[in-house]
Amino acid sequence: MSQSIDVGSVLGGRYQVTEFVLTSAEGDLVLEGIDQVLNRSVSILVASTDNSSQLASSAREIAMDERSAAVQVLDLRYGRQSNLSRSQPGQFGGLARLGG
Repeated sequence: MSQSIDVGSVLGGRYQVTEFVLTSAEGDLVLEGIDQVLNRSVSILVASTDNSSQLASSAREIAMDERSAAVQVLDLRYGRQSNLSRSQPGQFGGLARLGG
């Protein structure tokens, strides 16, 4: 399922979207943004509904050092907990904030 998040939207009450980067073949969105709490640049991955379980599993493996990756997972919102500001809860599959 294709989804749209506008530049300027605030996700999770914290991450302001500054740029759309790409939509993956699976329908995941990659965005650039600003962490409004820590005032730093972040990359944001918003999973498609169909890919949200896989994203959450991969994010946990990376965060627990069970899997190596070129990114660091700093935050994860999943399922109805995602509470993305401009959507209904659970409309988007998951939110992971990635830092290099």
